[in-house]
Amino acid sequence: MFECKECGKIYNSIQKMSSHFTRKHWSTKVVTWVNDRKLLTLAQYDNRISKIKKCETCMSEFISEKSSKFCSILCAHKKINHSHEKTDAQKQKISKSIKARNELNLIYKNCYQCGEEFVSSTTNAFCCSPKCSIKYSKSKKPKIKKPLGGYRERSGRGAMGYFENIFCNSTYEAAFIHHCKKNNLKIERNVIGFPYPDENGENRNYFPDFIVENEYVEVKGYMSKRDELKISNFPHKIKVIGKTDVLPMIKELKNDYNVKDIRDLLEKTRIVTKNCEFCEKEFSRYIKKQRFCSSRCSALNRHKK
Repeated sequence: MFECKECGKIYNSIQKMSSHFTRKHWSTKVVTWVNDRKLLTLAQYDNRISKIKKCETCMSEFISEKSSKFCSILCAHKKINHSHEKTDAQKQKISKSIKARNELNLIYKNCYQCGEEFVSSTTNAFCCSPKCSIKYSKSKKPKIKKPLGGYRERSGRGAMGYFENIFCNSTYEAAFIHHCKKNNLKIERNVIGFPYPDENGENRNYFPDFIVENEYVEVKGYMSKRDELKISNFPHKIKVIGKTDVLPMIKELKNDYNVKDIRDLLEKTRIVTKNCEFCEKEFSRYIKKQRFCSSRCSALNRHKK
């Protein structure tokens, strides 16, 4: 049981007694209750009262031992946002400067949907209004999805790259390509798949590595059971080149290029030769999708439209 020292009322818990004291006898400033369940003496209470401050935003009292000006983060944000508010004169000045800057870069275009002329400050605008843009997007032909499966570059696990503009899935294949080129044999990468049943009876496609002088060639350093099924079910003649056949080719390639590691000769991308769509000059680049030989030709082609 706990008794209030001011009025003598008895309470079951000290929390109820402390709440009664703060509501009824706060003005006496004799003792008060804090969260750590201790009664403060008069000197301690006066020290705590001296730290009571007023919030600069909501003007409510709060106790803080730090040099804080606001009772909460919300009040602090309100004060900061209010101090940064712009006047009408500042807003008008900003809008005038933006309009003047946009007027210098205005582009006159024709709407792709309705054909009317409109003005835009960006080069990416194709339509004069949102309605026209929605109609134009619906009138476009849907993109044709590429079929699943088939031959894909970089689908192996070995050292991959381009050697003499032919893709290699391993260093063994690079050595074989060098051997064919040195002996003036016509070699190209095979992209056609041939069906075969795997060990579980499922139908899969087998892609031999190369076509050399109209003959299929497979370069294998290690022959697995699935590889044996591929070759046994292959409908045409195929020549398998194993590890013992490739080792002298690897030595030949290293001696010719004076390289210790063949992986240093493999390039990440292939050099493609094309004709520029604007000036029709022939150029070579690593990027397949590049249409113009220079940025000047691409800009001139854009303004030509």
